[in-house]
Amino acid sequence: MTTLLAIDLLKMLLYSPNLLPMLFDIALRTGLFIGLLGVCNHVQAQPALRIIQVDTVTSFRALSAVSTSTVWISGNGGKVYRVEDEGLTVIDCSPLGYEAFDFRDIHAWDAQTALLMAVASPAVFLKTDDGGQHWREVYRNESEMVFFDALDFWDAQRGIAFSDAIGDRLLLVETTDGGNTWSELPIENQPLVTAGQGGFAASGSCLKTYGEGLVAIGLGGVEATVLSSSDFGQTWRKSVAPIDQGTNSAGVFSLAFIDAQTLLAVGGDYRADSLSHRSIALSRDAAQTWLSAEEVPINLKGLYRSCIVAVDDKEWWTVSRTGSSVTFDGGQNWTHFDWRFYTAQHLDGVLWMSGPEGRLGRVIR
Repeated sequence: MTTLLAIDLLKMLLYSPNLLPMLFDIALRTGLFIGLLGVCNHVQAQPALRIIQVDTVTSFRALSAVSTSTVWISGNGGKVYRVEDEGLTVIDCSPLGYEAFDFRDIHAWDAQTALLMAVASPAVFLKTDDGGQHWREVYRNESEMVFFDALDFWDAQRGIAFSDAIGDRLLLVETTDGGNTWSELPIENQPLVTAGQGGFAASGSCLKTYGEGLVAIGLGGVEATVLSSSDFGQTWRKSVAPIDQGTNSAGVFSLAFIDAQTLLAVGGDYRADSLSHRSIALSRDAAQTWLSAEEVPINLKGLYRSCIVAVDDKEWWTVSRTGSSVTFDGGQNWTHFDWRFYTAQHLDGVLWMSGPEGRLGRVIR
C-alpha cells in the first residue's frame, strides 16, 4: 500500500512540479517518504538514442568502437567510415578497388589501425595503419566454398576468424601478429560440424573471444550449435543452445561473454519476429550446457535478435533490423524500442549501433 501511494505521489509530481512543497509535506506526515524514495531508486532513466546519418544506402553490419567519441563502421558496397567527435565528423575510408565487396566485420585498435573482413568471392582481409588512407591485403581465399562470418581478438596481437564449413569442418584462420598475417589452423584443430553448416554474418558477433584463450562460435541451420574452446581454438567442444533451429534461417546469431563462465546467446529466425519462438539462452558453465527461457526468466519470445551486448550481469542490449530491447535486471524485464540496427558495441558508458540505410546510433547510458 505504501509503495502504491508513493507511486501516485510520484506521478503527481511528474505532471505538476509546482506541487513539490505540498507533496513533500504529505509524504513526511503520512510516512510515505521512505516509500517514495524506494520508488525513485527503482526508476530507470529511459535511454536516449541519437541517430547519425552516415549515408543513405549502406547496410552497416560491422562496427568497432575505439573510444566514446570514435567508431569504425563497414558494410556492403565496399564502404568503410570512421566517425569521430561523437558523430560530428564522418570520414570515408573505403578502400579503392573493393567497391563490390561486403565488409561484414571490422576490428579497430585506434583511429589509425583497423582490420576489415570481406565475406566471400573472394574472402579478403584488409588492414590499414594510417587511418584508412591506404589498405593492404593480409589474407585472401578464392575458394567458392568459403564464406567468412566473424572475427575477434583476444589482445592486440592474437585473433581468430571463421568461415562456414567446407565439407564437415569449419575453416578457422588465426593471427599472432596483430592481423598482419593469417594462417589456417591444422585440419585436426578445425571443429567437426554438420556438412555445410555455418554461422550468420549478420552482426560480426557470432564469434566472441574472452580472457586468456576462451572463444565461442554460434551456428545455425539443422541445429543451434555452439562451439567453445579454452585454448585459443586448438581444441573444441560442442553444445546445442535452446534457440530456434532446424531451418537455414534460424539459429544462434550472436554471443556475449559476461564472465569466463557465463555466456549469452541470441538469435531466432531472421525471416520474421513471428517465426522466432526461442531467441535467447544462457550458459553458466562456459557453453557446456544451456538454460532455456523456461528455466531462467530471460524470455524474448517472438523477437528475432541479431546481436547481444552484455554491459554486465544485469544490463543486456539486443538489436535487430526489427527492433531493439534492453534489460537492467538480467533478463527478467525488458524494455523494447523501435530502433532498427544490425549490430552494437558498448564502450565506457556509450552504446554504439549500426544498421541499414546508412544509420549509426549512439546511446549514452
